[in-house]
This record gives sequence, structure tokens and C-alpha cells, in this order.
Amino acid sequence: MFISRRKHEPAHYMLKIESFSLLYEAENSKIESDVFEASGHKWRLDLRPNKDGYISLHVVICDTGNGSKGWEVCVDVSFFLYDHIQNNYITFQDMNGHRTRFHEKKTTWGFDKLIPLDSFMETENVYLLNDSCVFGVETIAVPEFTRLDRCLSMTKPPETMNTFSWTINRFSNLTHEVVYSEAVAYGLVVYTVAGTVNPRLMDDTFAFLNMCAHC
Repeated sequence: MFISRRKHEPAHYMLKIESFSLLYEAENSKIESDVFEASGHKWRLDLRPNKDGYISLHVVICDTGNGSKGWEVCVDVSFFLYDHIQNNYITFQDMNGHRTRFHEKKTTWGFDKLIPLDSFMETENVYLLNDSCVFGVETIAVPEFTRLDRCLSMTKPPETMNTFSWTINRFSNLTHEVVYSEAVAYGLVVYTVAGTVNPRLMDDTFAFLNMCAHC
């Protein structure tokens, strides 16, 4: 998790929780925010105020592709916690700056251990003021045109090239339009070279031969 601070408030959604102590004391309590729209999609914040000694915060995508298979949304997600003393926001992001890919198998992303409850509730930090606190989120979707990725695969050529020479004896006396070489094995594949003679294009000087390999 990468943690920083900034002055301006979250652009997409802010959730103010009042009477936090009541939520903290309740067993298995969970807060689901209203659905909000950002970057062309609908989202929701899920917050657990007492999950194994931590505050857990996740964002959930609500419009899951309208039932279409194979849908995907690539998003830069940032979570926020308001500091009443510093008058700024602590920002929580992925440690490696990775974008989050939401799809039909993954509709939720966030941090199970956003901040320890002990640190959150310390009076000197003043994340809680008059038993209230403010969380926020930004979900910045990556435009479609930037996700048209391409994969370039390079193949290393073999150290030795396999060659095959075929000598056709008495070519001018051929009576069949198609002649075949003997079978040749390269690796696990057996090849036969076929030559097709076009008698209409033959004269005393030139002969035309089409070659192809069969396996």
C-alpha cells in the first residue's frame, strides 16, 4: 500500500460517518454507501469499522456489464481519509501503482487492513472529531483506446538450419505431372516434397516446376 497526502478533496465520492463509536462496538458491522457514478460506471463503498483490529475499505462496481459476458473495466483506485488537524487527506493506493481490472469474477477491490483501529482512534491523529470521520474514493477508468494492447512474440531461430536437396533425374523424360520425393523427417514431423510439372509451359529450353511440402 502506498500512502501519501494531498490538500484537495476526493473528486468522486465522500462518506461521512457519524456516531462511529456505535458502529465500532457492534459485532460484524458493515457500512454500504449510496451508489454513486464516476468514470461512466456505478460504484459503492463498503467499510467495516472493526475487522480484526483494522478498518477495511473496498469499492464495489455495481453496473456489472449489464449482464454481458467478457466485460472488463480497468481503473485507477484511490481511497481517502480526512485529517481534521492537518486539513488534508491521507491517500491510500496500490503499492506498485497497478490499475485494478474489474470483471465478472472480480467486482470488489480494496484493503482489508486500511489502517489499524488503534491509530485511527488516537486523539492526537484526529481522524475522529466529535465521533465522526470522513472517507472518500476516486475511481478513474482508463479509456478503451489505451487498453488496446498488442503482444509481440519473438522466436529464436535454430542454431542449425535443416536443408533438404532433391535431385530429379531425367527431368525431360517425365511422363507424370506430379512427382514425389522420398519421405524426410525433421523432429517429429515427416515431410514429402511434391513437384508439379506443367507440360503446357515446357519447351526445349525451359521447364516450370511448382514445389510444395506435405506432412
